[in-house]
Amino acid sequence: MTDEFARTRSAGGLPRNQDGQLARRVSLSASMHRRDSSAASVKSHEPKATSLRRKLSLAVTFRGNRPSTKPEPDKADTAHGASKGEQCFVELNTNVLQIKQANSSERKHQSARFDDYVSVVSLDGAKITVNRGDLSLAIQPNSHGSRGHEILFLRHETALELWEQQLRAVSERKYETWYASGAQIGEGAYAKIYLAVHKETKEPVAVKVIQRRDFREPKLHDCLERELALLRFVHHPAVLGCLDIFDADGVVRVVMRLCSGGDLRKFFVTDGNDLPENALKHIMRQIVQGAAYLHSMGVIHRDIKLQNILFVDQVTLGEHEQSISIKLVDFGLTATTYDSQTQEMVGHKSVYGSPFYLAPEIVRQEGYSTGVDVWAIGMCCFAMLLKEFPFETSTPRQTYKMIAEADLRYTRYPKFFTLSEQLQQFIQSALDPSAQSRPSAEQLLQHPWLSAI
Repeated sequence: MTDEFARTRSAGGLPRNQDGQLARRVSLSASMHRRDSSAASVKSHEPKATSLRRKLSLAVTFRGNRPSTKPEPDKADTAHGASKGEQCFVELNTNVLQIKQANSSERKHQSARFDDYVSVVSLDGAKITVNRGDLSLAIQPNSHGSRGHEILFLRHETALELWEQQLRAVSERKYETWYASGAQIGEGAYAKIYLAVHKETKEPVAVKVIQRRDFREPKLHDCLERELALLRFVHHPAVLGCLDIFDADGVVRVVMRLCSGGDLRKFFVTDGNDLPENALKHIMRQIVQGAAYLHSMGVIHRDIKLQNILFVDQVTLGEHEQSISIKLVDFGLTATTYDSQTQEMVGHKSVYGSPFYLAPEIVRQEGYSTGVDVWAIGMCCFAMLLKEFPFETSTPRQTYKMIAEADLRYTRYPKFFTLSEQLQQFIQSALDPSAQSRPSAEQLLQHPWLSAI
């Protein structure tokens, strides 16, 4: 699911804070149970806002059987007579209700691992049923992105009304209410990108339109759901997440910030532009920071390449070159570094990615992890400077053979030796043929060339 076009970040009618930015998370003063055939109770939080926001959350301390009586404060763990329960964390995030696994504390509830979910309930077009007798909300999903229905039990009438308001606002909203679509500005293998404008703020955004019928094959379906989950979760200056997602009638619309500067391959390789070393260092630091952020969540990007790194704004040579902002995009090929069931670290052997950026361990099918992203970052830096790739050949077979042999002969590139010594060492470090000795993204951030900014 690769596309190499502009992306965006805005909100489908959700209010902003005083700085005009979207609130990332708001806690509600409410206690709540959940049931798919069981129930859960939730600790109370002081409210930080009363209006609808992009993300709402509740810390759940217990999941057990449906309560026979209304829960009492501070007795959530014992009030329901359940013999067994598990802790979890409930979030209303863009267009889904996420219930995340946790085992000890709220810090664990907010674990960086983005897909530890007990349940994900899509709210677009969902049926919301209120039972004021037992203070419950039943949610019956009406789209493909959901793993089941939920029943939420709340302690107070005011909390019930507030959550009913929030859930109905999400379930009844429509893309056309908030956005006016314009011209198509890009197209990938499985998606089209359109320019759009938020009707209230007049902010231009990019909208990625995906037809679910193209993802009926199980592996493709899993890739799509993983990408949507990650887009909802990521929040980092160098990574492009989503502002909103609309998933109805077999069409997924992902609203994102508009990045109007184009991709790095066009700027550096196709157009042959160069930037001063300090400006290049600023760009590379953002790329490495974005990768380190994903790795900290247990995510391997697996398709870091110049086409998947966008300039936020147009770059004018000679002007503000050291304040250039970039975004790492496209999460269609991501993989996790752990098994969500066993919680154990796992390695991967499937060959995913773009040929010129593949690490030797991928081609050799030796098993790999986050180090393949570091190798790809080294390839990006190499190509930005030298305008070519070290393993460019006339056939894929020959390219894969050279990659497997890690046949990096820098002497074939005289320009490489005109670079500063620290920059040469940075590239050679990222392109270490050995996955065992290759630095992690976090370690690469400490390299003297990057840390000297």
